[in-house]
Amino acid sequence: MGRKMGWIVLLLFLLSGCSNEEKVEKEEVSEKVVIGVSLPDEGIPRQKEAGESIRECLQDMGYEVELQFAENKKERQKEQIENMIGKGCRLLIVQAEDDVGIRAALLQAKGEGIPVIAYESSALLDEVIDYRIGFEDENVGRQQGKYLIEMLGLEEGEGTYYIELFIGDLDEEKGQIFYEGVMEVLSPYIEGGNLMIGSGQREQKQVWIENGDVQQAKYRMKNIVASYYAGERNLDAVICATDSLALGVVKGLDSSYGGDWPIVTGQGCDKENEEILKKGKQTMSLYKDSGELIKKTGELVEAILYGKEIEEQRFGDFTVVTGENYKEIVR
Repeated sequence: MGRKMGWIVLLLFLLSGCSNEEKVEKEEVSEKVVIGVSLPDEGIPRQKEAGESIRECLQDMGYEVELQFAENKKERQKEQIENMIGKGCRLLIVQAEDDVGIRAALLQAKGEGIPVIAYESSALLDEVIDYRIGFEDENVGRQQGKYLIEMLGLEEGEGTYYIELFIGDLDEEKGQIFYEGVMEVLSPYIEGGNLMIGSGQREQKQVWIENGDVQQAKYRMKNIVASYYAGERNLDAVICATDSLALGVVKGLDSSYGGDWPIVTGQGCDKENEEILKKGKQTMSLYKDSGELIKKTGELVEAILYGKEIEEQRFGDFTVVTGENYKEIVR
C-alpha cells in the first residue's frame, strides 16, 4: 500500500477585501505593522504549536505579533480580540469553532476596516470574516475511511468486521466535519452488513468525546470492551478523529482487551503518539503539512496588506504515517 492518500485542499478564498486606496506599499511603512493572532486554547498542543509557528513566521517577515490564547473561553477571546483592535492591530488571524460569543468583536473589526482571517475555522460565517485559510477537514474522515476499506479488503465484499467510532467534541466543528466525511465513505458498508458497530453506537451524539480528552476516550473504550467484546467477538478497527483519541483508545484496549489487536486510526502525528505508532498499537496517523499552511498564512497576510493577488490553491498530499515511516515524514 502506498503512503499517499489523496489531496489536501488549502482553502484560501477571498470573501471581501480592502479597496485599492486602503493598500499601501510595504516600503512606505515606517512603523511596525502589528498582527493580532487569537486562538482558543494553549492547552491543546496543535493550537499552541500553530500559534507559536504563526508568530515566528510573521516576525521573520518583519511584523510585530500580538498572540493570545483564550483558555477555551469565548468571553475571554472576545475581550482579547477587542484589545487587539484597541492596540491598533492592522489585521487579525482568528481560530474559533463558531462565532458565538466573539461575533460582536469580529463585527467591530470589520466596521473599523481591519481584515479578519479565519484560520482553520470553516464554521465562522462569511459575514464576520474577510478571508479563510485551512485544510479541507472532510478529507480527514474520508481518507481514514478509505484506508480502512483497503486494509480490510471491503471492496471484495466478503467478511464481516466489527468497528467502533471515536469523534471529537459534539460542539466542535472539526469533529462534526470528520464524522460526516468518514460516514460518507463507510455508510454503504455498514448498511450492507460488511461493517458492524458492535456497541450499536453510530450517531455522532453517541460517539463524541468532550474536548477530545485522552482519559475519557480510555474509559469509553474500556466500557465498550467490557460490554461488547468480552467474549469471543474480535474488535477489528477503531476509527479515531485525532491522535489524542487514538492514544486514549490504545490505553483502554491495553488495560481491558484480550482479542486480536484492531486497526486504530488517527490524525495529527502527535509527539505523544510516536511510541504507540512504532509499536504498531496505533496503526496509522494522517499527516498534514502544517509548515506549508503556516507559510501560506504569511503569504496571505502579505497579499492582503499590500494588494497582491489572492488565489485558491491546491498543495501537498495527505501522508499515511506508520511506525515504519514516522521519523522520515515527521521532522
